[in-house]
Amino acid sequence: MLFSIATLTPIFMGCGSVLGVVLYIAYIDFMNNMGHCNFELVPKWIFQVFPPLKYLMYTPS
Repeated sequence: MLFSIATLTPIFMGCGSVLGVVLYIAYIDFMNNMGHCNFELVPKWIFQVFPPLKYLMYTPS
């Protein structure tokens, strides 16, 4: 239910697109899978160099 807010809001306002919905679902699915894996795909030092990246990516650490 929570993830549907970002896809349904633009659709109901009349400015949504199929590509936007597909890209959003693909991004959320990829980040969710990456966060549940047992290895670091992105090194921890990258988050120290660019701290806002931790709000855009979901990793095990």
